[in-house]
Amino acid sequence: MRLAARPLLSYCGNLPGPRLDFSVEHSFTGPAAQFASVEYNDQQVDDGTYRLLDARTIRINDGTFQFRVKGRELRLKPVISAAARRKALAQPLQFSTAGWQVAVAFPGHAWKRVPCAQWC
Repeated sequence: MRLAARPLLSYCGNLPGPRLDFSVEHSFTGPAAQFASVEYNDQQVDDGTYRLLDARTIRINDGTFQFRVKGRELRLKPVISAAARRKALAQPLQFSTAGWQVAVAFPGHAWKRVPCAQWC
């Protein structure tokens, strides 16, 4: 299954936090190719656009990811260049595309397909 197979997809992940578990949803809307993330408290924390580069690679904003959809699960793997990794590690407390990619992908965990909430 490809992400573009449906006009609107929403995936939810229960992410473990230091104090409590919380959920985040990523949505991908079809023709407009819009991407968004919303936290458990309905606060939008991310937005932008996405573009499928091939059957297993997607670009979301400035980050590239390999993806796999199996059944109702989405797995994202950030594709981070050596230069982007060095830049992120040199200034770990500042925003970096590499750090953002890891946060969006949440490697090692699958995002579960869910009905799209009112926000998307």
